[in-house]
Amino acid sequence: MQIIQRQARGFTLIEVMIVTAIIAILASIAIPNYTQYVHRANRAEAKAALVEAASWMERSFGERNTFVLSSSATSYFSSHFASVPSSGTARYTIAVSAATTSGYTLTATPTGTMAGDECGVLSIDSYGVKRTSTGTVAKCWNK
Repeated sequence: MQIIQRQARGFTLIEVMIVTAIIAILASIAIPNYTQYVHRANRAEAKAALVEAASWMERSFGERNTFVLSSSATSYFSSHFASVPSSGTARYTIAVSAATTSGYTLTATPTGTMAGDECGVLSIDSYGVKRTSTGTVAKCWNK
């Protein structure tokens, strides 16, 4: 009498469960880190746009001796600095929240995917003072 032995092929349920558990652990670490990286990159883009808008405000002041925007200056500001990024879905909206003859405050308000950002509204004024609505200036502006 001859016994026929078959070779086992494939994976056992235990092996599949171990691999699934390892993938789940790696994903639980990688996805939040990636999300934080994306938020930091979007925030950096908004900070750069705020600094660029502040530079434009200073040049405008040099030409007109006031930070109050004329209608043509408001139109230019809206077309060049109103949203970050300038094309596509906006993640931040930039606005002149206070403009007087001697000063201004620019704000970048998170929208869309950035609406729940931990830094909240970023702002910079005519003196170069950087603020956040959450009070975490060191974390939000220096990273």
